[in-house]
Amino acid sequence: MEKEGKKQEKSERNYLTFKNPEMRLMSIILKQAIDDFRAGLRKPLNKEIQKDYKRAREWIFCDEERYILSFLNICKHLNLNYNRIRDLLKKEELIIQI
Repeated sequence: MEKEGKKQEKSERNYLTFKNPEMRLMSIILKQAIDDFRAGLRKPLNKEIQKDYKRAREWIFCDEERYILSFLNICKHLNLNYNRIRDLLKKEELIIQI
């Protein structure tokens, strides 16, 4: 339990280290979407969690670049490999379905 709390603390500090407020906002948006996606993989789900999961999944797997805060643009600005993130989330989804 103690390790899990420290791990979460560290992850929360990571996005706060950006000095640029826009980058900080982008990292918070990305983290929230991933959290919503993962929460939707757990059962039992209430309607609100299911709704958040569907929105997060749609946003993460959308290839739209027109919007400044699209998944692809956020990953590019944060210098993250969006394909790697997607692959990892797909694997989590597959494991849960088995």
